[in-house]
Amino acid sequence: MWLALAACSATPLDDPPPDIVLVSLDTTRADALDDDGGLVHALGRDGLPPVTPTLTALAARGTRFEMALAHAPTTLSSHASVFTGLDGHGHGVVRNGWPLGQSHATLAVKLRAQGYTTRGVVGASVLAKTTGIAFGFASWNDEVSIDRGPRHEALAADVTDRALRSLQKADPNRPLFLFVHYFDAHAPYSAPEPYTRRYADPEYSGFLDGGKVAMKAAIQLSREGQLQAADINEARARYLGEVAYVDQELGRLLAGLRARPTTIVVFGDHGETLGEDALNPFGHGGDVEPWALRVPLIVAGPGIANGQVVSRQVRLQDIGTTLLGTPLGDGVSLFEAMPRPSFAEASQPEDQARADGWPNLPFERGVYRQPHLLTRFPLIERPDQLFTVEGSSLQPADDPTTATTLAQLLDGWDSRAPFVTHPETDAATREALEALGYAAP
Repeated sequence: MWLALAACSATPLDDPPPDIVLVSLDTTRADALDDDGGLVHALGRDGLPPVTPTLTALAARGTRFEMALAHAPTTLSSHASVFTGLDGHGHGVVRNGWPLGQSHATLAVKLRAQGYTTRGVVGASVLAKTTGIAFGFASWNDEVSIDRGPRHEALAADVTDRALRSLQKADPNRPLFLFVHYFDAHAPYSAPEPYTRRYADPEYSGFLDGGKVAMKAAIQLSREGQLQAADINEARARYLGEVAYVDQELGRLLAGLRARPTTIVVFGDHGETLGEDALNPFGHGGDVEPWALRVPLIVAGPGIANGQVVSRQVRLQDIGTTLLGTPLGDGVSLFEAMPRPSFAEASQPEDQARADGWPNLPFERGVYRQPHLLTRFPLIERPDQLFTVEGSSLQPADDPTTATTLAQLLDGWDSRAPFVTHPETDAATREALEALGYAAP
């Protein structure tokens, strides 16, 4: 733990280890944050209140990585990368519903071996203990209360309450590793008042209310070329209300942490498409573009530079190595000067998955090597496409040498994809995945 941070600090290595608080913001794009600001500016209205003041304050006393990339646009696979230091081809979680095997030395396992008490609190059934993601945690609270049919989740306020109670139960004589997961930014976009309408246009009179039925209608209208810019802005506004609500609850969590040195890491597990793709304008799971994979990542605590912004590309799989100071999976330190290529693949449409080998191989896939992204979509026989990445947007690029190099990297990554067998899925789990949009009915 201390070795990674000692490189940035004069803190003696014989100091007691700090607590570690790792916070996951489900379905949160990097440009939803005030420090990035692309989404709120896209609404085109002045005088809107800040969306993420808590995260802004945390970044001011820590380091923000503005080009942090997830490896998959699905929750379980992305969290598995954080906990194992491996991308999907390494840890084998194809998509939600495919459990993480217990053969990996996870971040929680390693910290527990170092004397940490390990506790987790999650906001949705997609990270229930049965998924294997809790391996290495002494306590895992997945008691979510909101029933959305087969899908179960919890409001951010409930997650914060449970996390604070978990803190109170932690052994005061041992360092603490606390993992907290907030799910709210995931559709439907229905944050509690006053957040649900905080960023909406008061003059909007359309049909889009952030609910499941309206979002399905919006997708169909988009495919027909009939969706209006005002409808897209309404979806973005309601989404930002969810992010703002979570930010407020994150502030309450941080205020309740133990009064001892604490390393805090906040990350988004993946992003969300919000009007960028006319065929699939909302949701996630089918894209590898930056609006789906570029996420917030902030590290604060002992030895971390205050107010630093790192523009270099980093990967979520590097979080564990940074905290441990020793390699976790294939991760490297977030503070390493040399960026590594970041591979990613979509996990939908699930009904078109490959029946043998690695199921996701037909789906859109990509490799990021700053400032470029090369994408490939075998299912629709789309040729490789090269882009220049600018924040959460893309511009076509014409660089045959770079395109060839990245194509070779992607070929090599796919050639190393494992052969997996579809796990047995009970009816309730299958229904829950369908409700989330991760499985075809």
